[in-house]
Amino acid sequence: TSAMTGLTVIAVSEETSLIKVFENFKTIELEESSAILAKVNESLQSVDRMRRRFDDAVTTLGELEIENTLTNQEVLEVIQRGELLTRLANQVKTEALKLGKDAGLIMIQIDSLESGVRQTLDLVLKDHLPAKKFRNINKAVDEISNLTYEELNSVQILGNILFMQPLDEISIAKGYRVLARFPGLPDNLHDSLVSKFKSLPNLLSATTAKLFEVDGIGQNRARQLREYFDTLLKNVGFSYINGN
Repeated sequence: TSAMTGLTVIAVSEETSLIKVFENFKTIELEESSAILAKVNESLQSVDRMRRRFDDAVTTLGELEIENTLTNQEVLEVIQRGELLTRLANQVKTEALKLGKDAGLIMIQIDSLESGVRQTLDLVLKDHLPAKKFRNINKAVDEISNLTYEELNSVQILGNILFMQPLDEISIAKGYRVLARFPGLPDNLHDSLVSKFKSLPNLLSATTAKLFEVDGIGQNRARQLREYFDTLLKNVGFSYINGN
Protein backbone atom coordinates (compact mmCIF):
# COMPACT_ATOMS: atom_id res chain seq x y z
CA THR A 1 0.00 0.00 0.00
CA SER A 2 0.95 3.67 -0.25
CA ALA A 3 1.44 3.95 3.51
CA MET A 4 3.79 0.98 3.59
CA THR A 5 5.83 1.77 0.49
CA GLY A 6 5.73 5.59 0.44
CA LEU A 7 4.71 5.42 -3.18
CA THR A 8 1.64 6.81 -4.92
CA VAL A 9 -0.97 4.10 -5.50
CA ILE A 10 -3.83 4.39 -8.02
CA ALA A 11 -6.83 2.10 -7.61
CA VAL A 12 -9.65 1.74 -10.16
CA SER A 13 -12.97 0.18 -9.16
CA GLU A 14 -14.06 -2.32 -11.78
CA GLU A 15 -17.68 -1.99 -10.70
CA THR A 16 -18.07 1.84 -10.51
CA SER A 17 -15.04 3.00 -12.56
CA LEU A 18 -14.20 5.25 -9.59
CA ILE A 19 -10.51 6.16 -9.45
CA LYS A 20 -8.78 6.69 -6.10
CA VAL A 21 -5.26 8.03 -5.60
CA PHE A 22 -3.48 7.17 -2.35
CA GLU A 23 -0.54 9.42 -1.52
CA ASN A 24 1.12 10.56 1.72
CA PHE A 25 -1.65 9.06 3.86
CA LYS A 26 -4.26 10.98 1.82
CA THR A 27 -6.98 9.58 -0.40
CA ILE A 28 -8.10 11.57 -3.42
CA GLU A 29 -11.13 10.52 -5.47
CA LEU A 30 -10.95 11.45 -9.14
CA GLU A 31 -14.30 12.25 -10.71
CA GLU A 32 -15.30 11.75 -14.31
CA SER A 33 -15.16 14.95 -16.36
CA SER A 34 -18.91 14.78 -17.03
CA ALA A 35 -19.63 14.85 -13.28
CA ILE A 36 -17.25 17.76 -12.76
CA LEU A 37 -18.78 19.64 -15.68
CA ALA A 38 -22.29 19.17 -14.28
CA LYS A 39 -21.23 20.58 -10.90
CA VAL A 40 -19.40 23.48 -12.51
CA ASN A 41 -22.39 24.40 -14.67
CA GLU A 42 -24.65 24.35 -11.62
CA SER A 43 -22.19 26.59 -9.76
CA LEU A 44 -22.02 28.95 -12.74
CA GLN A 45 -25.77 29.48 -12.45
CA SER A 46 -25.25 30.45 -8.81
CA VAL A 47 -22.53 32.92 -9.79
CA ASP A 48 -24.84 34.39 -12.44
CA ARG A 49 -27.66 34.85 -9.91
CA MET A 50 -25.27 36.40 -7.42
CA ARG A 51 -23.92 38.77 -10.08
CA ARG A 52 -27.43 39.99 -10.89
CA ARG A 53 -28.14 40.57 -7.19
CA PHE A 54 -24.85 42.46 -6.87
CA ASP A 55 -25.60 44.64 -9.90
CA ASP A 56 -29.08 45.43 -8.56
CA ALA A 57 -27.60 46.45 -5.20
CA VAL A 58 -24.98 48.65 -6.88
CA THR A 59 -27.65 50.38 -9.00
CA THR A 60 -29.71 51.11 -5.89
CA LEU A 61 -26.60 52.30 -4.06
CA GLY A 62 -25.86 54.78 -6.84
CA GLU A 63 -29.36 56.24 -6.76
CA LEU A 64 -29.44 56.53 -2.96
CA GLU A 65 -25.96 58.10 -2.91
CA ILE A 66 -27.16 60.91 -5.15
CA GLU A 67 -30.34 61.33 -3.12
CA ASN A 68 -28.16 61.32 0.04
CA THR A 69 -30.41 58.72 1.69
CA LEU A 70 -28.00 55.77 1.68
CA THR A 71 -27.50 53.90 4.98
CA ASN A 72 -24.51 51.96 6.25
CA GLN A 73 -26.50 48.74 5.91
CA GLU A 74 -27.09 49.27 2.19
CA VAL A 75 -23.38 49.96 1.64
CA LEU A 76 -22.42 46.87 3.63
CA GLU A 77 -24.83 44.70 1.64
CA VAL A 78 -23.07 45.73 -1.60
CA ILE A 79 -19.68 44.88 -0.08
CA GLN A 80 -21.05 41.59 1.27
CA ARG A 81 -22.54 40.51 -2.07
CA GLY A 82 -19.41 41.48 -3.99
CA GLU A 83 -17.13 39.52 -1.67
CA LEU A 84 -19.38 36.45 -1.75
CA LEU A 85 -19.51 36.64 -5.54
CA THR A 86 -15.71 36.84 -5.78
CA ARG A 87 -15.24 33.88 -3.44
CA LEU A 88 -17.76 31.72 -5.26
CA ALA A 89 -16.21 32.56 -8.64
CA ASN A 90 -12.78 31.54 -7.33
CA GLN A 91 -14.19 28.23 -6.08
CA VAL A 92 -15.73 27.52 -9.47
CA LYS A 93 -12.41 28.31 -11.16
CA THR A 94 -10.63 25.81 -8.91
CA GLU A 95 -13.21 23.14 -9.72
CA ALA A 96 -13.11 23.93 -13.45
CA LEU A 97 -9.33 23.48 -13.57
CA LYS A 98 -9.92 19.77 -13.00
CA LEU A 99 -11.35 19.67 -16.54
CA GLY A 100 -7.93 20.44 -17.99
CA LYS A 101 -8.05 21.72 -21.58
CA ASP A 102 -11.87 21.70 -21.47
CA ALA A 103 -11.88 24.44 -18.83
CA GLY A 104 -11.17 27.28 -21.28
CA LEU A 105 -14.74 28.28 -22.13
CA ILE A 106 -15.85 28.05 -18.51
CA MET A 107 -12.97 30.28 -17.41
CA ILE A 108 -14.11 32.89 -19.94
CA GLN A 109 -17.65 32.73 -18.53
CA ILE A 110 -16.42 33.13 -14.97
CA ASP A 111 -14.16 36.04 -15.90
CA SER A 112 -17.14 37.71 -17.58
CA LEU A 113 -19.39 37.20 -14.55
CA GLU A 114 -16.90 38.73 -12.12
CA SER A 115 -15.67 41.46 -14.47
CA GLY A 116 -15.54 44.84 -12.76
CA VAL A 117 -16.61 43.53 -9.35
CA ARG A 118 -13.26 44.14 -7.66
CA GLN A 119 -12.99 47.66 -9.11
CA THR A 120 -16.53 48.49 -7.97
CA LEU A 121 -15.88 47.19 -4.46
CA ASP A 122 -12.67 49.20 -4.19
CA LEU A 123 -14.50 52.39 -5.22
CA VAL A 124 -17.36 51.72 -2.78
CA LEU A 125 -14.80 51.26 0.00
CA LYS A 126 -13.00 54.48 -0.98
CA ASP A 127 -16.33 56.30 -0.96
CA HIS A 128 -17.66 55.05 2.35
CA LEU A 129 -14.92 53.86 4.69
CA PRO A 130 -14.47 56.26 7.62
CA ALA A 131 -11.28 58.17 6.82
CA LYS A 132 -10.32 58.42 10.50
CA LYS A 133 -10.13 54.62 10.76
CA PHE A 134 -8.64 53.73 7.35
CA ARG A 135 -5.91 55.73 5.61
CA ASN A 136 -6.49 53.60 2.51
CA ILE A 137 -8.64 50.62 1.59
CA ASN A 138 -5.92 47.94 1.79
CA LYS A 139 -6.43 47.15 5.47
CA ALA A 140 -10.19 46.94 4.97
CA VAL A 141 -9.79 44.60 1.99
CA ASP A 142 -7.59 42.32 4.10
CA GLU A 143 -10.06 42.39 7.00
CA ILE A 144 -12.93 41.41 4.70
CA SER A 145 -10.96 38.61 3.00
CA ASN A 146 -10.11 37.12 6.41
CA LEU A 147 -13.77 36.79 7.43
CA THR A 148 -15.27 33.31 7.52
CA TYR A 149 -18.41 32.71 5.45
CA GLU A 150 -20.47 32.78 8.64
CA GLU A 151 -19.00 36.15 9.63
CA LEU A 152 -19.37 37.56 6.12
CA ASN A 153 -23.05 36.62 6.08
CA SER A 154 -23.59 38.91 9.09
CA VAL A 155 -23.93 42.58 8.09
CA GLN A 156 -23.54 43.41 11.79
CA ILE A 157 -20.08 41.80 11.97
CA LEU A 158 -19.05 43.38 8.67
CA GLY A 159 -20.17 46.77 9.99
CA ASN A 160 -18.14 46.27 13.16
CA ILE A 161 -14.84 45.53 11.41
CA LEU A 162 -15.33 48.43 8.98
CA PHE A 163 -16.46 50.83 11.73
CA MET A 164 -19.72 51.47 9.88
CA GLN A 165 -22.18 51.56 12.75
CA PRO A 166 -25.02 52.07 13.48
CA LEU A 167 -26.47 50.29 10.46
CA ASP A 168 -29.27 52.80 9.93
CA GLU A 169 -26.94 55.81 9.92
CA ILE A 170 -26.68 57.75 6.65
CA SER A 171 -23.41 57.06 4.79
CA ILE A 172 -22.30 60.01 2.69
CA ALA A 173 -20.19 59.13 -0.33
CA LYS A 174 -17.00 61.04 -1.09
CA GLY A 175 -17.61 60.92 -4.85
CA TYR A 176 -14.99 58.49 -6.15
CA ARG A 177 -17.41 56.14 -7.91
CA VAL A 178 -19.29 58.98 -9.60
CA LEU A 179 -16.01 60.49 -10.81
CA ALA A 180 -14.77 57.08 -12.03
CA ARG A 181 -17.71 56.94 -14.43
CA PHE A 182 -16.74 60.25 -16.02
CA PRO A 183 -14.62 59.33 -19.08
CA GLY A 184 -11.05 60.54 -19.40
CA LEU A 185 -10.63 61.96 -15.90
CA PRO A 186 -7.23 60.92 -14.42
CA ASP A 187 -7.18 59.35 -10.96
CA ASN A 188 -5.11 62.18 -9.50
CA LEU A 189 -7.93 64.60 -10.37
CA HIS A 190 -10.41 62.34 -8.57
CA ASP A 191 -8.34 62.87 -5.43
CA SER A 192 -8.09 66.64 -6.04
CA LEU A 193 -11.86 67.02 -6.49
CA VAL A 194 -12.68 64.89 -3.44
CA SER A 195 -10.10 66.79 -1.39
CA LYS A 196 -11.70 70.13 -2.30
CA PHE A 197 -15.40 69.26 -2.01
CA LYS A 198 -15.17 66.57 0.74
CA SER A 199 -18.46 64.82 -0.13
CA LEU A 200 -20.63 63.77 -3.07
CA PRO A 201 -23.43 66.25 -2.23
CA ASN A 202 -20.93 69.13 -2.26
CA LEU A 203 -19.41 67.86 -5.49
CA LEU A 204 -22.77 67.51 -7.23
CA SER A 205 -23.78 71.05 -6.26
CA ALA A 206 -20.48 72.68 -7.27
CA THR A 207 -20.74 75.39 -9.92
CA THR A 208 -18.62 75.37 -13.04
CA ALA A 209 -16.58 78.23 -11.56
CA LYS A 210 -15.86 76.24 -8.38
CA LEU A 211 -14.88 73.16 -10.37
CA PHE A 212 -12.52 75.31 -12.44
CA GLU A 213 -10.71 76.31 -9.23
CA VAL A 214 -9.37 72.76 -8.82
CA ASP A 215 -5.80 72.35 -10.10
CA GLY A 216 -5.80 70.41 -13.36
CA ILE A 217 -9.44 71.17 -14.20
CA GLY A 218 -9.71 73.48 -17.22
CA GLN A 219 -12.78 75.48 -18.20
CA ASN A 220 -13.91 72.94 -20.79
CA ARG A 221 -13.61 69.99 -18.40
CA ALA A 222 -15.32 71.98 -15.64
CA ARG A 223 -18.31 72.56 -17.95
CA GLN A 224 -18.37 68.87 -18.94
CA LEU A 225 -18.33 67.81 -15.27
CA ARG A 226 -21.18 70.20 -14.47
CA GLU A 227 -23.24 68.80 -17.35
CA TYR A 228 -22.47 65.26 -16.18
CA PHE A 229 -23.59 66.06 -12.62
CA ASP A 230 -26.78 67.69 -13.94
CA THR A 231 -27.59 64.52 -15.87
CA LEU A 232 -27.07 62.35 -12.79
CA LEU A 233 -29.32 64.55 -10.68
CA LYS A 234 -32.08 64.63 -13.28
CA ASN A 235 -31.95 60.85 -13.70
CA VAL A 236 -32.91 60.37 -10.05
CA GLY A 237 -35.65 62.96 -10.13
CA PHE A 238 -33.70 66.02 -9.09
CA SER A 239 -33.10 69.21 -11.04
CA TYR A 240 -30.15 71.52 -10.56
CA ILE A 241 -30.22 75.24 -11.43
CA ASN A 242 -26.75 76.10 -12.62
CA GLY A 243 -25.69 79.19 -10.74
CA ASN A 244 -22.84 80.42 -12.90
